[in-house]
Parts: sequence; structure tokens; C-alpha cells
Amino acid sequence: MDKAEQKAIKKALRDKEREAFLESLPIDRNELESLFGYLDEELEKRECDNKLSLTETYCAMHSLDFPVLKVWLEKNGGYCDCEVMFNVTDKLEW
Repeated sequence: MDKAEQKAIKKALRDKEREAFLESLPIDRNELESLFGYLDEELEKRECDNKLSLTETYCAMHSLDFPVLKVWLEKNGGYCDCEVMFNVTDKLEW
């Protein structure tokens, strides 16, 4: 197998992983991106409290199911608001 074939296989695997990630989103992608924007603004004003308190507040403001979102975020490395910004946003922008 030459390098071009290896590269094509790796790209196909990354594409498949990204597709599976996007299909697993518990809320609309635009809503998730809106959450990221909210967290970005709020975390500029204050330090992370090592919880998902800002995420929970956002969910309450937008009538989102926080417990379901929390499980998904934690599964994807977001155990607190700042980890959502660092870990989960990276996966979305893959």
C-alpha cells in the first residue's frame, strides 16, 4: 500500500468518525454553536467553576434538556464549562 492509499484510508476514517459525532449531537448543531458562543462570552467575564453551571443556565434559558446534554458533553470531554469550550468545540470543528 502506498502513501496515497494510506492517506485516503485515514481521511475516510476521520470522515466517518466526524459523521458519527455529528449524528450523536443531542441538540441542533446551530443551538450547540450558540451554546459555545454563550460560554465564550461568559467565561471571559468569570472563571470556570469546574462545573457545567453556565451550560445549565443556557439550557434553562433555551428550554433544552440539560441532563441529556450533560451526558453527551461529558462523553465528549466536557465535564465543566471550560472543558466544553476546549474539548467539545475541537471535535465539532474537526
